[in-house]
Amino acid sequence: MRIRPVAPADVPALAALHVRCWRGAYEGLVPAEALARFDPDEHAARWAARLAERRPGRTELLAEDGGGPVGFVNYGDQRGEGGGGEIYAIYVDPERWGTGAGHALMTRALEDLRGRGVSPVRLWALDGNERARRFYLRHGFSEDGESSVYDFFGAELDVVRYTFDG
Repeated sequence: MRIRPVAPADVPALAALHVRCWRGAYEGLVPAEALARFDPDEHAARWAARLAERRPGRTELLAEDGGGPVGFVNYGDQRGEGGGGEIYAIYVDPERWGTGAGHALMTRALEDLRGRGVSPVRLWALDGNERARRFYLRHGFSEDGESSVYDFFGAELDVVRYTFDG
């Protein structure tokens, strides 16, 4: 497995992967009509814009095996107030769950943030996503009691925050 920075040429495959991950991970947790609105072509435009702006302190990494992307993580400074860092997103193709790709991506992100002296590190996860919860707990995160609502194509989704103080 190779982990490397995301390049502009990766955008179409990355956007398709991102949509596949959402649909696989959140089936039954997110209304089907909202998931159906998550379009790979439209999402590719958002990824392209994100890469073009390349904000300082923000990193996007891609895991690939056999030539194609199998997962990604993006992370950097915490959004909003409070300081620290944030894992904005980490996803692995559902067909590749359990292969170590997610572990490799999370380990790399946390090592990088620690190397920058960033602490704590936070992330937000869909409430009720037990697979993700177990993954975050295994990597040293804990629920910190904060919650919010995320609007995903008109569906209001409850999210909870996890913190890593490592």
